[in-house]
Amino acid sequence: VINNLDIGFNANTIKPENDFVYVPVLYDQAGGYGEGDIGVSVYKPDKSLFYEKLIKAGEKQSIYIESNFSSGFWEIKAVSGDLEKTKVFFVQEYSKLSSTLENGELKVTNNGNIPYKGPVEIGIGNNTQVENINLAVGETKGFKLQAPDGEYSISFSDGENRQSLGSTFLTGRAIGVDAVGDFLFGKIGIWLWTLLIVVLIVIILIFVR
Repeated sequence: VINNLDIGFNANTIKPENDFVYVPVLYDQAGGYGEGDIGVSVYKPDKSLFYEKLIKAGEKQSIYIESNFSSGFWEIKAVSGDLEKTKVFFVQEYSKLSSTLENGELKVTNNGNIPYKGPVEIGIGNNTQVENINLAVGETKGFKLQAPDGEYSISFSDGENRQSLGSTFLTGRAIGVDAVGDFLFGKIGIWLWTLLIVVLIVIILIFVR
């Protein structure tokens, strides 16, 4: 007679980009393993359903924890007849940035499960430049790369991992990086604002005279 249900874990705390393994088990009154079907539901930290399925007792199940899976306590609920068991496991916070290079534009994406705020290093040829970025989970930000006309090797580093992104042809007067979308407030934008202010001052002086 089956009288107990439990769930075994390979770990109570799991780091993203690893496999979380669980095994729902039925026991009889003698303490031996029992057979039967078990309904399993897995819930995210916000209590929304991640997935549910019907499996055999003692059947090992694996969930690959993606880098962007929410950090916090995940819940596994197993049900078989009148028996029910709920256990939790914890997904750690995980920071991860990825970068791509296309037509002289560097795109940086936050693939972790927490917001990223901090400095990154962008390499253009033999020169490096540090930029502070603030990215929500899943957000992508572009950077326009500039340098005197020529072919340059590009690299990206978040302090822990360095990526070599290959070479691209760049144009410009000097080596620099401008955030795409921050045109009015980037380095080019500052010069434009300065020029505009000077023009306005000249116009005002003309009118005054």
